[in-house]
Amino acid sequence: MAVSAKKNKPARKPAAPKENAASRGAKKQMWAVILFALGILLGAITFIEGARLWNVLHSFLFGMFGLSAYFWAPLIVYIAVIAAMDKPFSSIKAKLWQVIALLFILAGAFTVFGPGFPGDETFAENAGKVFRAGTEGSGF
Repeated sequence: MAVSAKKNKPARKPAAPKENAASRGAKKQMWAVILFALGILLGAITFIEGARLWNVLHSFLFGMFGLSAYFWAPLIVYIAVIAAMDKPFSSIKAKLWQVIALLFILAGAFTVFGPGFPGDETFAENAGKVFRAGTEGSGF
């Protein structure tokens, strides 16, 4: 009589519990609230000059993005509303990249159709010049 050899197999690990629809919805809602608050904060930084740190943030925002800084807050609030409406995550991610691309296109358009291109200075001099111009409203 043949005896079959029983191999000792390691016990299977239980599969990680999958996220259910309710927890995914709650996570989207949480990110929607965070994005909405960030949009409101950016709007306040954009429209209110303030003093000290607030003024530094205001100057930095306009120094980096110029007039396109006015578009950051509404577009981030728009992304928050899309996230709150339970759209698929892939569409939210796509909208976010579209918004970022749109902002950079607007910043470039403001530079091209604005006061003109920088002169023959070094990169560091041009970056400082553009930053100073942005704090005065013409920017990136």
